[in-house]
Amino acid sequence: MTAAPERPLTDHLPTLDGLRGVAVLLVMLTHLSLTDAAPMLEVAKNAIRAGYLGVDIFFVLSGFLVTRILRADWARGRTLGRFLWRRSLRIFPAYYLLLAVLLVVAPGSYLLPCLLYVSNITDAMHEELTHPMRHAWSLAIEEQFYLLWPAVFYLVGDRRGRWIAWCVMPCIALLTLAFILWLSRDGRDLGAWVYRLPLTRLLSLSLGCSIAFLEPWLRERRSRMFLTAMACAALGAFMLLLGARYGKTTSGTLGTVGFSLVSTWAVLTAMWLHTAGPLLRAIL
Repeated sequence: MTAAPERPLTDHLPTLDGLRGVAVLLVMLTHLSLTDAAPMLEVAKNAIRAGYLGVDIFFVLSGFLVTRILRADWARGRTLGRFLWRRSLRIFPAYYLLLAVLLVVAPGSYLLPCLLYVSNITDAMHEELTHPMRHAWSLAIEEQFYLLWPAVFYLVGDRRGRWIAWCVMPCIALLTLAFILWLSRDGRDLGAWVYRLPLTRLLSLSLGCSIAFLEPWLRERRSRMFLTAMACAALGAFMLLLGARYGKTTSGTLGTVGFSLVSTWAVLTAMWLHTAGPLLRAIL
């Protein structure tokens, strides 16, 4: 007798909406100057690198939520085209409307990379340039992920897809980080590439994908999710502390791993709070 195929979970997790709000606040906080109004908060936000953490949480959430949807669509026999169409309706109209407005009020060559979702690459190549869409690098990484990962998932299927998320994608990210470290051995500052290269950020995205595949197993017992979250927090904190001892590029590569793990801890903790909700309400 063969085991019944695993059904992906599709229930709404409101705690993840709350975490998304926290991530938005962290990014907004980074762009506020609080030196005069709240100097202690200014020190705190710089110490934890609030914006970096906020963006990284978004990457882990994207990997998790997109893979969750892909697994549900795959189980129901829905097509890849349907998934891509729905994602495009969520992103393209507002984004391209903004670019159209900027074409009128702030024209410039920066608009073409934004139009093609490669501004993360061009911004890393020309870090000294400023333009109104410097923040679009993270959206470019998201879109590159949306175009590639669903196609790979539908090509290999759910069962093989989990091994790609667990093994292949993290290995690609870690090898890319190691290669950047090797290139920086002569003192070159490659921090912009560590920050904006899609292959380095693939680690956070793949961790989010991995959570989606592990979710049924994790939610069988709340202790599993809690202990996994704590392990990610401990390892992430260790990598961040280790990175703080070295130069900018080395610190950036170690920090990329550290923040990916801390962001994974944040997502797992939000999920644990959702599953532990009834128990917490009973205690309180």
